[in-house]
Amino acid sequence: MRKWFKANTAFATAVAVYLLGIIGYAAFEYQQARRVSLQAIDEQLLTTVSFAENILQQQVGERLSGDSPLTIDEDYFLSLKLQELAERMQVVYVYSLIRRDDAIFFTSSNPTPEEMATNDLEYVFLSAYEEAPSAAHLAFSSGEIQYAQYKDRWGAFRSVFFPLSLASGQRYVIGVDINIARVGEAALASLLKAILYGLSLALIVFPMVCVYLKTIRAHYQQRLDSLKVHPLTGLPNQRQLQQLIGNSDNEQLLVVEIENFDHIASTFGVWTSDEIILKLAFRLQELAVSGIEHCRWYQLDEHQFALFSTHYFSEKQTRLIVSSVFRCLTKTPIYTDDQQAIPLVVRMGAVRNQTDPLMLAGMALIHAKKNNQSLTIYQPHLNLPYYFRRYVDTFNLLNDALNNDRLIAYFQPVLDTQTGSIIKYEALARLLDREGNIVSCPDDFMPVAYKSRLCHKLTRLMITRVIDAINGSRYRVVINLSVKDLFDEQTRKYIIKTLRESEVGIQIEFELLEQQMISNYRLAGAYITQLKSCVSQIGMDDLGKLYSNFDRLFALPLDFVKIDGNIINAIQRDSDARSLVEGVVSFARQKGIQVIAEHCSSQEICDMVSLLDVHLMQGFHIGPPAKHFVDVVSNPRLNCPETFTQG
Repeated sequence: MRKWFKANTAFATAVAVYLLGIIGYAAFEYQQARRVSLQAIDEQLLTTVSFAENILQQQVGERLSGDSPLTIDEDYFLSLKLQELAERMQVVYVYSLIRRDDAIFFTSSNPTPEEMATNDLEYVFLSAYEEAPSAAHLAFSSGEIQYAQYKDRWGAFRSVFFPLSLASGQRYVIGVDINIARVGEAALASLLKAILYGLSLALIVFPMVCVYLKTIRAHYQQRLDSLKVHPLTGLPNQRQLQQLIGNSDNEQLLVVEIENFDHIASTFGVWTSDEIILKLAFRLQELAVSGIEHCRWYQLDEHQFALFSTHYFSEKQTRLIVSSVFRCLTKTPIYTDDQQAIPLVVRMGAVRNQTDPLMLAGMALIHAKKNNQSLTIYQPHLNLPYYFRRYVDTFNLLNDALNNDRLIAYFQPVLDTQTGSIIKYEALARLLDREGNIVSCPDDFMPVAYKSRLCHKLTRLMITRVIDAINGSRYRVVINLSVKDLFDEQTRKYIIKTLRESEVGIQIEFELLEQQMISNYRLAGAYITQLKSCVSQIGMDDLGKLYSNFDRLFALPLDFVKIDGNIINAIQRDSDARSLVEGVVSFARQKGIQVIAEHCSSQEICDMVSLLDVHLMQGFHIGPPAKHFVDVVSNPRLNCPETFTQG
């Protein structure tokens, strides 16, 4: 009896453990499938955005700003074009948005199913999107891609909001929606499959378990691998190419576009156009020319290929490869199944040994199409579109200045209104040309520094400049520090090591730039605490500008906050701005945090700031940025300066 009880207990325990194993495995499969499903859906959303961008540029271009509205017919045909894209990409909605006075408006969209059923399409251009999700607003504010899952009057969606800029500098956002049910379908199917297989394993032998696990792993690996290649040709896609770019000093890129592909597809149909792309991909991979063995072909979209290499080529070798590619695509005609020759219009853009080769090759391709050329090899002197040139020129200026020691620090005073004296200075970066003239200020080059990964180098050089300036003096200096710098381990280590070796950390403060979102406040607090071991104070710049969540920001170990200058400029005429400043001052006083008002550019603003009990001021009325520290004569009436003398 005891043996029977023990045996049954062991059996029951084994069954319980087995069932727990099935539950655990099913949960694991569900999460894995959901992650892969989301990854595939997000990739599908981004791919749709890239096609939508081309459609919008071709159809409406600069009129996305809303200054020149679309006609009813233009809006109607654009809606149908976007509907065709939505059906092809298997998404629900494709649309574009602009923001005016904190309100979001549609500038284009494909029709709803009800509109398609009745063929009664509404006029979309500049219609209000009152229930726009917070992710759409955040895309406009941050300029960064946002994903969201939400419900509105049109349904429940998984969406991407992709911010872009017009040549005028105005920002617009392309949105793509996919039915939210698709997010969980694959995961639920995987969950049910795992439970079924788990129960079935009770009736089969253990080796079958191993076979199943191997099959599942291969299945997921195949799905993950499929995200890295073009589904038609099997060539590695743009995602793989972007992962390689930026890792070598010798990057050569050729972008090849079949310009009349849309015309071919509309004339001969999808099947024929797919066959043409397959034949072209095969030709390109079989192309034999000296040097091409060091290159690899990629497919960027339906009608664009890219040839990439990190091997150095001379200009002569580059032109040889390019001419061979052109002959390969155009010398021998492509035929349909009924032996009809397909004329191809091929444009190419190439770039040699440049940073951001994908962007520059795209610019060269645009130049080639604009000037009806078969090929453009990027050269800095080309008359490319202004917004491309400006980025490249600013990058080259910044990179050249950092590499040739032409970054200098200017210092702007911060006034204590209670004592009427200058208590510290803010260090502001300036770029010099080869003749020593100031050619750029932070508002011009900092966005480029963040995009091109030069911000860490700039921060390190500014720290060196400040240490040299205050060495042997009594002055305290504030240095701007980006959130990217804060979260970069190598930059933090450099700051701590350099300041401890210099022994001037007690005179240095850091000011975090609030223009960038803090994604993890717990880590941010830990990193701030690390830096406070070697500096006197750490604060937050531009409070209230973009992402301010006061409760969370004041939970960080900060010593001071600086109210954004736009708020200070508005306090004379805007009661809401005054209330905001009063609230910040009150909240900061409770936390023992100092408050600085920037952009104090007039006596009137200084008067109002003093009345609002802000004790620290900064601005041109206090003193403009200068090469050297300045002495300020205080105003006994307002504890605010009237004059200053540059030292």
